[in-house]
Amino acid sequence: MGNLASQISPLAYSIAMKERLLIASNRLPVTVSESQGKISYHSSVGGVATGLRSLAERYDTRWV
Repeated sequence: MGNLASQISPLAYSIAMKERLLIASNRLPVTVSESQGKISYHSSVGGVATGLRSLAERYDTRWV
């Protein structure tokens, strides 16, 4: 039967094994706002955050 990596696509293997992805960027994948003393976070639109979002969902991701 062989090992798992030889039986499925590289992307499926990455998802199954939850490989790590480290993203180093000077912008966060969220926009932080404050209103009436409450802090809220919303997904950023455009740029690096949007371009990498699909990868970030497939891997065990850390954004620094």
